[in-house]
Amino acid sequence: MVGLLFVVAIFAVAAISYLQIYKSLVRKDNLCEHAWEDLDAQLARRSAVVSKLVASLPATSAEQNDELQYLTRMQAAVDGATKAESKMSASAELTSVLNALISSQEIQPELKEELEDIDTRLTYARASYNDCVRSYNDAITTFPGKLVARKRFLPRKSFEAVGDTARQNIAR
Repeated sequence: MVGLLFVVAIFAVAAISYLQIYKSLVRKDNLCEHAWEDLDAQLARRSAVVSKLVASLPATSAEQNDELQYLTRMQAAVDGATKAESKMSASAELTSVLNALISSQEIQPELKEELEDIDTRLTYARASYNDCVRSYNDAITTFPGKLVARKRFLPRKSFEAVGDTARQNIAR
């Protein structure tokens, strides 16, 4: 009788531990989703400002027209991306193009200020997302989370920041 109670107690502790770890992984996964939604909202805000920027810049030369068309295509790539990874890649490219455009063109001060504000917000949202992803990935790849995660919880990719080295020639 005592042996049976001991076995039941062991199974109960194991089941409770499993459920706590599973709940923790679900919580971390949900935090990553919410952080991505915040980041995606900032990308949508930037999209609206980029549209205003494109409308405000006159194409005075063929080269500038090519730059504006490329900027428009890159923004469309960000807006049209359906997967987080493709949106991240297109956004990094767009950031590079915007940095080059801002440094090479005269942009209305209010648009430049708005882009800088959004860039700051994107930086914070990206850092928050990356922190969530790092914590989540650590939880699913280390013991005991690895035992629980298996195929249900897949690793996530972090959102790499774009450095200050903007492209010299953005016309494509």
